Amino acid sequence: MLLLLFAILLLAIAVIVFQSGVFKGALFILIMVLFMAPFGLTQVSSTSHVGVAQGQPQLTLPLLLAVIFAGIFIVRQRKNTGVRLIAIPIIYLILAWVLIWQHSATVNAGFIHYLGGGVVWFVGYTIAKYRQADVTWDRHISVAIFAVLLLEFVVVSAQMMGLSVGVFGEAQVAGNIMRPGGTFGHPGNLGKALLLILPFVFQFVRSADVLARRVSKCSLSLVILMTALTFGRANMIGVVIAVLLWIVLNKNKNGLDAKFKSIFLLILICLPFFSIYLLRFEDDPTGGERPELQSEALMQISQNLWGGTGPNNYVEVVGRWASSTSAGFPVHNAFLLLVAEMGVIGALSFLFPFVVVVILSLRSLSSSRATVESPMIYFVAIIPGIIIAAASGWGLLSGNVYLLACIVFSYTAGSWARDRHSFRANAKSSVVV
Repeated sequence: MLLLLFAILLLAIAVIVFQSGVFKGALFILIMVLFMAPFGLTQVSSTSHVGVAQGQPQLTLPLLLAVIFAGIFIVRQRKNTGVRLIAIPIIYLILAWVLIWQHSATVNAGFIHYLGGGVVWFVGYTIAKYRQADVTWDRHISVAIFAVLLLEFVVVSAQMMGLSVGVFGEAQVAGNIMRPGGTFGHPGNLGKALLLILPFVFQFVRSADVLARRVSKCSLSLVILMTALTFGRANMIGVVIAVLLWIVLNKNKNGLDAKFKSIFLLILICLPFFSIYLLRFEDDPTGGERPELQSEALMQISQNLWGGTGPNNYVEVVGRWASSTSAGFPVHNAFLLLVAEMGVIGALSFLFPFVVVVILSLRSLSSSRATVESPMIYFVAIIPGIIIAAASGWGLLSGNVYLLACIVFSYTAGSWARDRHSFRANAKSSVVV
């Protein structure tokens, strides 16, 4: 009955998407769902499991929507190159699942999780490549992002007041500090999601639409404030660096004066939280059991460098002999976790499309192909934060945070393809003239 109700809901959403524009509607709905629907549509066993996914395969609303949108895009677009970058990790994932990894409920759940990321990547790439550039796009998406962040702020505020917000739970307590997790459950995951949404916010602050600019400035303030409230050190450093880089890279007409004002405003927002962050560094300079977890991960990698434990299976395997991991904590480093679970070849193939997007984004800073509106310019600002977040935690690989990362990276790649196509078309028309 529950699935039937969701099928009716999805049919209604599909009608709305076709009426408002399929690409605009798809991006809006996916961002909304990734922030507000962290739980699956199907029940799983009550056995606790800590990993990139649940302990057994689970149907989730984001994955279901991504599959529907992918099918729509395949039908609507005759030529679709969005699968090229993600093809290498997907092919390796399937081959390793068939030939290398031992099948279990946890491994199958991890396999579906990463396979779902490939579907989301295809959707994000297609949205960026084939969307039409106009101010109505900026207005609708910027307002949608602001609405999502505002709802997230309501949940965070309630948790900070000590309230349990339904299925989202209550804030975690670290010492005397309340750390809200919003709709993502864990404060670190919320901080990573807020970092990932920044390229969209940065882009729309420069929009030609007045409403888009205003609501995006409010969105930026909410991102900084909520990240500060999570008291996640790595995430906060990443967001601050991202904002500073965006201010420096931003070609503002008012020049240095506007940049200094923006930096001063950023300092004012962060200043009230400085003493608490300083206290966290003094009380926990090493980040809890991170050194022990890292040593155990390196030992596991040395024992099985090529095959890995299988996706989502790290805690199950390493926890049998490693004391810190047996408590249910994977290594707090996304790069090490990838190598430990997928093997070195699998990790490299997985990182390949993400690294390509980073390289293309850095090249776009000096390229005449990148337009002022291109999110590639703004994606550059979050690269240091992404590296810091990945090196200090594993949340970027888990749940909706990973799917959101796939959307952001693939949307950036699709924007590059769109800018290149526009550049070539303009060059041809200039030659013809």
